[in-house]
Amino acid sequence: MKLKKFIIVLLILILFSCEKFEFSHYQISPESQYRNINQRNIERLLYTATDTIRIAIIGDSQRFYNSTKNIIKKINAIPNINFVIHTGDLVDFGLQWEYTMMHELLSELKYPYVAVVGNHDLIANGAEIYNLMYGEFNFSFSYMGNKFIFLNTNCREFGFDSKVPDILWLENELSDTSNYNHAILINHVPPYHTDFNPDLVDDYRTALSKYRKVLLCINGHNHFHTFSELYNEGIPYLGSFSTSKNKFITVEIWNEGFQFKIIE
Repeated sequence: MKLKKFIIVLLILILFSCEKFEFSHYQISPESQYRNINQRNIERLLYTATDTIRIAIIGDSQRFYNSTKNIIKKINAIPNINFVIHTGDLVDFGLQWEYTMMHELLSELKYPYVAVVGNHDLIANGAEIYNLMYGEFNFSFSYMGNKFIFLNTNCREFGFDSKVPDILWLENELSDTSNYNHAILINHVPPYHTDFNPDLVDDYRTALSKYRKVLLCINGHNHFHTFSELYNEGIPYLGSFSTSKNKFITVEIWNEGFQFKIIE
């Protein structure tokens, strides 16, 4: 009799709690507060009268929850950050619970954050989850006279086809030169990495140099900081730290140029 009552109670609990159960690690059903994160954060940006933009750069947070939390505290302690850029690999296995957990962490930032898609973000059902939670793989926005262009360069995950990165889309974004002072390009995989389609490296470099307005390229993927002008176009490439390194970068941008600083 007791066993029968227990089974009945258990069935009632399951019936009324079914919406709270995650039936599969691969489910795709983010709630409304976890959708269109990039666009909602872009809309939070405050346009100020200052000529200088200050940005914090982080990336490759993946499973590094504790160190990411520490980085967030350090960023929050810095005044006058305009926004935070995440250079991709928000998560490790492309699972919704990972995305949700990482966004909950990043929501503790005092400042809006905007994320480009990384290769680990595309594993399993990650591509669809990123689209629902963050938006398009390729997007841009203008801020205080500068154009920030976020480009999917995860070529290996797309079979090294001719559409990633989307060179035509990139050229179209850069061609409207009368409407911005500088362009800042953000992607995950840099063009010198083996995960970048070698057949598109020259086209990519040509697109960046064609309009002579690209101030800086920012990337992740390598988990450590790099800075160099790799090619002859005079465009510097800035690589971000993984949050596991307990370091991040701040970048200040003004009409004449930029400077960056490593924060430990």
